[in-house]
Amino acid sequence: MATDTDDQTARNTLRGMSAITVSVSYRVETESEPPGIRKEQIKNNVELRLREVGIRVVPSEEAVRLKHASAELQVSITCMNHQYVYACHLVTQVVQAMTVVRNDQFTTSPTWSVERYVLLGIERVREIQEHTRDMVDQFLNAYLAMNRR
Repeated sequence: MATDTDDQTARNTLRGMSAITVSVSYRVETESEPPGIRKEQIKNNVELRLREVGIRVVPSEEAVRLKHASAELQVSITCMNHQYVYACHLVTQVVQAMTVVRNDQFTTSPTWSVERYVLLGIERVREIQEHTRDMVDQFLNAYLAMNRR
């Protein structure tokens, strides 16, 4: 499970990142999905925000080729429903390729992350998109602080 890692050490890992892929996972542990929330729409909104500030968004196939310059921004939404109340865990994290120094092993690991827990009534469930946008904006502020244009 992610914990907030928006500190100077985490921000330093964003320096020099020239491209990013976006993935969105959306899991609802209930009989029905919350109304008005679509994974594709969230992904499109995230990619648009990244492009608006000049971050190059690439498909995962191209990111493999650019492994030293790229990362993946993962947005994870998990909700449970109980009597018209949705309990949601939201995580936005950057996963980057790295090499373990002691054995030169290549791997990936989260380097920056934020998370939120929210309780929403069915009439407010669309606020998931607002929370996600706020978390992506927090990433953008961290990224821009380390990559001044």
